[in-house]
Amino acid sequence: MTRPPTPQDKDKWAAQRQEKLTALQGQLADGLQQLMEATGWMTWLKVAHHFHTYSLNNQILIAIQNPSATQVAGYRTWKATGHQVRKGEKGISILAPVTAPRHTPDGQPLLDAKGTQLRGIVGVKPATVFDISQTDGPPLPHPDTEPHTLLQGQAPEGMWNNLEHYASQLGFTVHIGDCPAEGLTHFLRRDITILHGFDPAHAASVLAHEVGHATMHDPDPDTAEQRTTIACRGLVEVEAESFAWLVNNDWGLDSTPDSFHYLAGWTASAAKETKTTPLEILTATATRVRDATTRYLDYRHHPQTHPVTTLADAVNHDTTQLENPTLTHRARGLHELNHSPTHSAARTP
Repeated sequence: MTRPPTPQDKDKWAAQRQEKLTALQGQLADGLQQLMEATGWMTWLKVAHHFHTYSLNNQILIAIQNPSATQVAGYRTWKATGHQVRKGEKGISILAPVTAPRHTPDGQPLLDAKGTQLRGIVGVKPATVFDISQTDGPPLPHPDTEPHTLLQGQAPEGMWNNLEHYASQLGFTVHIGDCPAEGLTHFLRRDITILHGFDPAHAASVLAHEVGHATMHDPDPDTAEQRTTIACRGLVEVEAESFAWLVNNDWGLDSTPDSFHYLAGWTASAAKETKTTPLEILTATATRVRDATTRYLDYRHHPQTHPVTTLADAVNHDTTQLENPTLTHRARGLHELNHSPTHSAARTP
C-alpha cells in the first residue's frame, strides 16, 4: 500500500519542478540566441513547420533537443494510440500550462455557454514528450497530405488560388504584370503585383512571400508608417521569406531562402533603432512569423472551396516573356533594405 505524500515530499517535488523549470528557461535563452544564426533560424522553421500550433517557446525547446522531431506526445498518449516508447529513450522537455478555475470580479464561477466553468492559464510546469521516432507501433495518419516532389515548373494544385483568395481577405488585389522586382506589395493601393513570365511554381512562391508582407507588415492606417517594432527593412524581408518557406512546405513546394545569412546584422540594427536588445527583436520577429503562419494555415485547411481564378490560368500560360525565367532568390544589400520606401515591400530577383 502506497503511503500518502508528506509535506516534506511535496516540498521536495516542488523544488525538483522548479529546478527543472529553471533549466528549461536556460535552454530557451540559449535557443533564442541561436536564432540569430542562419542555421539556427532554419532549424526553428523546420520544427515550426511540424508544430505550428505550439507556442514559440516550445517550438524552440523542441528544436534544441530534437530538431528532427515531427510528431510528439506524452508517454500515456502514445500508449493510448498503441505505441510504446522504447526503453532508454530520452524525452523532450517542454513547458505545459498550469490552469485554474476562472471567476468573475465578485468571486462567482465564470461559465461558458454550456454552463461549464472556464479555466485560465496561471503558470507553466515542465512536461516530457517523445517523438514518434522514439516509439514502436502501428503507422499513424500523417497531417501532411501534399506531395513533396513536384514536376519541374509546376505549382501544387490550388496553391495560387488559395493564396490569391487569402490576399483578398486581407484587402489586397493580386495582379500579374510589369514589376521592378519579383513581386511588390503596395499598401496604399492595396495591391500585390507578381512579375509576369515565371514558371507557376516560382510565381506561387513569390506570391506566398508577398502575402507574408500583406499579413505581417501592413502599415498603421492612421499614420501610414510601419510598426515601430519593425525598424529594420532586412528583418521585414526575413519575416516574409520565413512565412513563404513555411507556406511553401505546407503545400509541398521546396524553396531555399538565402536572406537569413544577414539575420544577426539586421537584428542588431533594429535593436539599435528601437533601443531594445537583439533578443527582444528576434523574439518579436519569430512570434510574428509563427502567428501569421498559424492564421494562414487555419484558413488554408478550413473546409472550403476556392474556385480557379483568371490569374491562376494566366500564370500557367505566361512563362515565355522573360529572357531568363529562372531567377534566383538573392537578399538585397543591407543599405538598400534599410532605405527602401515604407509604403511598399518588394521581393527582388
